[in-house]
Amino acid sequence: MSAENLSDIAKVFSHNTTSQHVISADVPAALYKLAMSIRAEGLTEQFLSAADSLKALDVISRGSNSARLLEMFFKMHGHRGPKELYYDARTWAEDPDLLVHSLKVSYFAQEFIVKENNYRQLCRITDQMKEWKK
Repeated sequence: MSAENLSDIAKVFSHNTTSQHVISADVPAALYKLAMSIRAEGLTEQFLSAADSLKALDVISRGSNSARLLEMFFKMHGHRGPKELYYDARTWAEDPDLLVHSLKVSYFAQEFIVKENNYRQLCRITDQMKEWKK
């Protein structure tokens, strides 16, 4: 497919007035919600240490909210996946490795953000304390 063909396809989709909502934009948010639900339900250790993707999905299904979010994710986005415009791309539903890997990345990214924010907050507090001493 040429770049011109892809541009035409994108133009058609961008002018879709049947929906006010772009479903593909929900994927990162849905992954984030699911990753945070895994944490909130105390499933993190089991999820991260699962021997394979199917076992990791089994861990997710043990949580009430996580199981619901997983089901919603597959219902809304299971037919899609990373690099979905490639003809040989696998969907989220076909390849659970894609989903589990993405969830782990989302989880660790959130851990980094929390730690970075905590570090910055500590720096601000330390700076304030230095000002108070003066």
